[in-house]
Amino acid sequence: MIVVRATHAYAKARGGVSRIKRLQKEVIDFSSIVPEVIDLYTNQLLEIEKSLKVSKRVVISYSYSMASPAEQLFYYLESINKQLIITELNSLPKVTRSSDSVIIMSTDVEDSLLKEIKFRLTRKKLGIQINELRLKTDPITAPIYGCILILAFKKLMSKKAEIER
Repeated sequence: MIVVRATHAYAKARGGVSRIKRLQKEVIDFSSIVPEVIDLYTNQLLEIEKSLKVSKRVVISYSYSMASPAEQLFYYLESINKQLIITELNSLPKVTRSSDSVIIMSTDVEDSLLKEIKFRLTRKKLGIQINELRLKTDPITAPIYGCILILAFKKLMSKKAEIER
């Protein structure tokens, strides 16, 4: 709580109180936000799941704020025997092959960087399937929501595996 107060005081002195207040509200109201976040990104998770079925090799690429969720996804997919590569966004064009399935994990704040990388990627390599998990949230809270979505993805995959048995 001391850190929150100190951050609030600093932000107030610098004129950035509204962001701090919004983040405080999100953290306090966290349990009511989680189902909404999962609903909002379910379609993206389903698209990722679909692409995993048809691809032999998966490249997970992430922005700085999404490193933890990307690592969670990597370890999960590794456990189900997928051939994987994990890399930061800037290295993505160097490591991809033409038949790869690419999962890009980022926030909308990194949109300009993402456009440049996607352009470089599609210009060089044909046949790459790109799926995005792009969160529309503050980069500070993105790792939290990203990890929650990866947990939801694991649950989705295990339910589908049970149905297929």
